[in-house]
Amino acid sequence: MVQRGDTCCFTTLPYVAPNGPDELAIRNLEPSDLDSLIECVRRCYGDSYPEADFYDRDALNEQLITGRLISNIAVTPEGGVAGHIGARTPFPGDLVADSIAGFVDPAYRGHRVIYRAGAAMARRFLDRGVRGLRHCTTGAHDRTQRPIVAAGGVATGVLLGHAPAGTDFREIGHDFGNARIGVVVYYQGFEALPPLSIHPPTRYADRIEAFAREIGIERTIVSEHTASSETFAAEVHHDRHSGISHFRLTAERAQEDRALAGLLEAEASRCGPVGYVDVPLCDPRAARQIDWLAEHGFFFGAWLPGTAKSEMLRMQRIVDAEVAPEKIRINARGGNELLHWIAEVERAQH
Repeated sequence: MVQRGDTCCFTTLPYVAPNGPDELAIRNLEPSDLDSLIECVRRCYGDSYPEADFYDRDALNEQLITGRLISNIAVTPEGGVAGHIGARTPFPGDLVADSIAGFVDPAYRGHRVIYRAGAAMARRFLDRGVRGLRHCTTGAHDRTQRPIVAAGGVATGVLLGHAPAGTDFREIGHDFGNARIGVVVYYQGFEALPPLSIHPPTRYADRIEAFAREIGIERTIVSEHTASSETFAAEVHHDRHSGISHFRLTAERAQEDRALAGLLEAEASRCGPVGYVDVPLCDPRAARQIDWLAEHGFFFGAWLPGTAKSEMLRMQRIVDAEVAPEKIRINARGGNELLHWIAEVERAQH
């Protein structure tokens, strides 16, 4: 549980001011900061940061306007951005958010800047009604993972090739070489999510139930599934910068629902080396669609806890790309078993 006050959302320890650059102020990101924010991204990662919209002023501005982006920055007395931490909701008003873009200018590292920004973010999450965060944390090192685990975060998946090969973690080395860099997915709860009935296939039911018990949320696995309709509304995004093609199915009806097989075939020529399909688990059609994906080269990526609209199971597929699961650093309790299951057992079967 995150408490009000100076408790960082990434740690259970109270914030203690460091003997460092106290002149940095922590405040909300504003549209006028976006150019300076992008400059900070380039100082931290060059052109290699996998979140493409953090180089796109218009995209960030739209997310601020709609309220999807919840974002804090550390600023110098001159007004320049020296650090950032943020989260994005799947849609405005949802009870979960996906953490994004925690980074600090190399000149200010080692002074707990992220912890200061995180303390302010924790208060904003509570004010916005956000009950939990879903983190995709780099497997190139475990520095980011440690405070999440200390704050009660539970690993619910591993995405083997989430970041492009050659991602430049300025002044932080790693040994992935020419391979894409994996990430570990964590869920960190502040307050309990509403109970849900979900429809995973049998092969994943026990594992999701175990995740839910560890997090402390109620999930009822429904073993009876329906195939009354195999068409879905879908959002499709091909990100050339990261090399990821992301298909997000929704249970909502659309003007033109499409069968998953036809959708993937139609988009095949545009797909990157890594593909994700997020399937809504509260939809009775979920198990059938996940089984179909497993028969066509996709394997378990992550369980993404959420609300009835946003809880998903992410299936992943890697085509014509080198990955290095053995290089992934994972800090979670039981993390090595989870990594082995996904990288060796699941991937080999599909």
